[in-house]
Amino acid sequence: MAPTLSPAPSHGVAAGTVLTGRHLVTARDAEAFRALCAVASAVPLTGAVPGTVAPAQLAAVALRMCERLLETGPSPGGLVAVHGTQRLRVERAAAVGEPLVSRAEVRSVRPLGAGTATEVAVTLAADDGSAVAESVSLLVHSPGPVAGPAPAVTRPAATPLVPQASPPTARQAVPPAAASVVPPVVPPVARQAVPPAAASVVPPVVPSVARQAIPPAAASVVPPAAPEGARCSSYTVTRELVRRYAELSGDHNPIHLSPEAARAGGFDDLIAHGMLTFALVAHHLAGAVGEAAGTELQLRFSRPLTVPAEGATLTVRDLPAAGGALAVTAVDGAGLPVAGGRAAPCAHRQERGRDRD
Repeated sequence: MAPTLSPAPSHGVAAGTVLTGRHLVTARDAEAFRALCAVASAVPLTGAVPGTVAPAQLAAVALRMCERLLETGPSPGGLVAVHGTQRLRVERAAAVGEPLVSRAEVRSVRPLGAGTATEVAVTLAADDGSAVAESVSLLVHSPGPVAGPAPAVTRPAATPLVPQASPPTARQAVPPAAASVVPPVVPPVARQAVPPAAASVVPPVVPSVARQAIPPAAASVVPPAAPEGARCSSYTVTRELVRRYAELSGDHNPIHLSPEAARAGGFDDLIAHGMLTFALVAHHLAGAVGEAAGTELQLRFSRPLTVPAEGATLTVRDLPAAGGALAVTAVDGAGLPVAGGRAAPCAHRQERGRDRD
């Protein structure tokens, strides 16, 4: 049966809709965000720029604006928001405590199956108008499987996160180059879908409620060896880490906090936020090449990272690609792809303008 196309935006927000806001990342929040990524890693981060906001945290701030913009429309009526792709371009580092002005705009809304694919761009700038960063998110809204309200989630008291000791065989140390890559605080984006690599392209039609099938013996599968020359980072993602990310990002979607709610939504178990994966990929890149302005990170989410009671492993790898870019992949403990994309120097502003003409 051919999919039924939605004649109107399923979230009720039309292309061209704009929302503006102001933000300020405090020293406490900036430190907590970096500590969150560090606790998942076995290797101390050496490429961070002191006194600045982590690129991934800028992305999280932007995503929250994206969600606030879409919330201005009528209730989506049981539709599930699926994060397809995420792109972050950093023009310059944002200082901790620096006021930022945001502008979120719906670039396009296209029919996709029984729902829609929506591209939202969020710019972050200083008070003087100078550009700091731009985030572009592709979100898919489609019918969800949950017939009733999700189970209530009890938030446990916060416990201190202690970074792990550095084992001798962790990530290869690479001298921080003059440039780094990107990513920030995140909002309630439900499940990641399988859209195209480009943030401006509508992803292929995928079942909105289909559970990501994982082989029964996935836990015992030995992940394939990393390609020769690849730099690798291994991260341990626990349920406590996911809960702490929810607190920092403001994304308290039950599928990230309650196994029962996740199963009701069609997943095998609680799943990590897609933007937590984005943040860990950015953390890997910062350790590999450092943090600097003029960089761009783009990821396509392939499947959610399932986090059972014993936790999960996320391995991030990068390899040199054409044009000075890095090809980036993130896989789970069974070697199954979670996300993939590229990190590269930003194109010159004038060149980007010509590309849009």
